[in-house]
Amino acid sequence: PQLVSTANDPRSPSPLARVAAEFDALATTFDEYPIAAAANVALFENEARDMSPGVVLDLGCGTGRTLAALAPYSKELWGVDVSPVILYSAHRGLHSNNSVRLICDDVSTVQLPDSHFDLIVSHTTLHHLPLDGVERTLQSVARALKPRGRAVLVDIISQGLMAWNAPLARRL
Repeated sequence: PQLVSTANDPRSPSPLARVAAEFDALATTFDEYPIAAAANVALFENEARDMSPGVVLDLGCGTGRTLAALAPYSKELWGVDVSPVILYSAHRGLHSNNSVRLICDDVSTVQLPDSHFDLIVSHTTLHHLPLDGVERTLQSVARALKPRGRAVLVDIISQGLMAWNAPLARRL
């Protein structure tokens, strides 16, 4: 896999610096936690099996567990995560014949190519972002998807956030 560090330093003082530090500390045991459970990975895997995506992006990819599950159904895998330590775990653990690109960056500011991805997934990542970060991420997802692409974003978000984002979600 290709491991990329971006010009945007996610470790700089920002709301996500704390998140990055927390996940750095969890890197070696992350896959043992129920939040990384197989239920959502299976959901993403079923979606990929149904559509056979060529290019997949996982926002908040963590240790690469979802990317590994989607590898048999795609040709190119991309993962973005704010934690360099947990991303290095993904780098070490992903053994695939696919093209793999891992990017250390904030999911709300990472520069993604337009109309490039067939499937974009995210598992419990958006709730770590401030509201404007969620909006930027959803706009980026809409731009980065191919015309017939799909986004499957699973999270634990409040009713207030859902109501706030309802008009944006309808536009996606």
